[in-house]
Amino acid sequence: MADKSMQWLVTIAIVGCGSSTPPDQRELVDLTGVSPEFRPTATTISELIGLSYQLPDQTAPEATVVSPFALSALRQAGVRHARADLLWNLVEPTPGVRDFSTYRAKVEAYASAGVTTLPILAYGNAWANATQEWTTTPPDDPADYAAFAGAASTQFRGTIPTYEIWNEPNLGFRFWQPREQPDEYGTLLATASASIRAADPEASVMLGGLIEHGQLNKDAETFLELVYRSHPDIAKAYDVLAFHPYPLYPPAVAPELDDEASGEVATPRMVARLRALLAYYGDDPARPIWATELGWPTYGVVDEERQARWLVRGALLLAGSGVEKMYWYTLFDGPNATTFPPEDAFGLFHYDDPSDGSFAPTPKLAFTALSTLLSVAGPLAVTTDVTSELVGAPADAHAYRLVDPTGATPPVTVVWRADDAAPPIMVTVPVTRPSIRVVDLLGVELPASATIPLSGRPVYVVELP
Repeated sequence: MADKSMQWLVTIAIVGCGSSTPPDQRELVDLTGVSPEFRPTATTISELIGLSYQLPDQTAPEATVVSPFALSALRQAGVRHARADLLWNLVEPTPGVRDFSTYRAKVEAYASAGVTTLPILAYGNAWANATQEWTTTPPDDPADYAAFAGAASTQFRGTIPTYEIWNEPNLGFRFWQPREQPDEYGTLLATASASIRAADPEASVMLGGLIEHGQLNKDAETFLELVYRSHPDIAKAYDVLAFHPYPLYPPAVAPELDDEASGEVATPRMVARLRALLAYYGDDPARPIWATELGWPTYGVVDEERQARWLVRGALLLAGSGVEKMYWYTLFDGPNATTFPPEDAFGLFHYDDPSDGSFAPTPKLAFTALSTLLSVAGPLAVTTDVTSELVGAPADAHAYRLVDPTGATPPVTVVWRADDAAPPIMVTVPVTRPSIRVVDLLGVELPASATIPLSGRPVYVVELP
């Protein structure tokens, strides 16, 4: 952690924790001075990376071809975690009559591929609110949602370890209609948490993923702050804080980018700001943080090469910020991948229409890059920032050393620079063993030398036994 960041975080923690002023009467926290910080982690890359993707229902016509392909792709890449909606209105269309069999089939299908499911307990239910206008309208009585959450926890006790409470509740015009309401979300979270923990004391509860930027809504920090101010004990109600570190919409900038003019915030700074906010309100800044969605669509300035680069760099930057999990959004492109808004262009595979009974989508470069990252560094964790040890590196260089917590696998150093337009420059990477191999973003072998071409395309320097 940089000295400046440490001093700032200690200061804000003292101001927040040491204050006798109730949270709702304190001045709003000022996060402008928060700097990114490096945090070593014991979370391996295999445990870090997941996928935000919903398997089709077994009864859907495309399920027989799409599901086997999807599960095979996850196995091939080495992905062990998947995030998928558990929709209240489908489980409980009639009050008190619940059927979890469709979701259970998905959980079991993922488990057959060695994948653990993270359910999003989402969203509203027509019979649970007076307006009945949108599926994403919250219930009039949070106890109705809490009963559903507790029933889910009972059904999947011992199978599902963590439950995410809603998705992007700060994006009110879409997911908490008609507008986001931090106070009411805090009530929903606390009520659902009590129900989940009563049913399964071992389960973890997650504050639903907050989208970072606020273009037409409250940004993640503002929304989270208002939750803490209206619910001073909310820290006791959840275990994991989730956020979605997308750049401004449509996502089109690299994860290292700060830009005051546009309002872009670098991914590591997003994490540091969340930790500072937690400290200000007396919460533990070391609370687990997960990025339950992140992605860049192949659209506009983001071609397949950049999508692949930013996937790997985004994952590494999150790991180096102490984030415990990152779920890429998503597996497949949709049918309108070339049109705006580019919601159909986030996938790791190109679109293929399964309606004719066949399904063989081709991988985008991002899938190859993800597979390479997991193959080369799966059992390793980001432990050291060795950027300062590079010889001949420009100011925008990054270098992380990854080490196996068990000591079974030799270390790997990953090196890249933030400027994607800059031509490669030769730099020398610190290594501790005489024998190495060098692999590029897509798994192509490079000359086995510690002096490597540095560019926006990450390079792995693999130390051999």
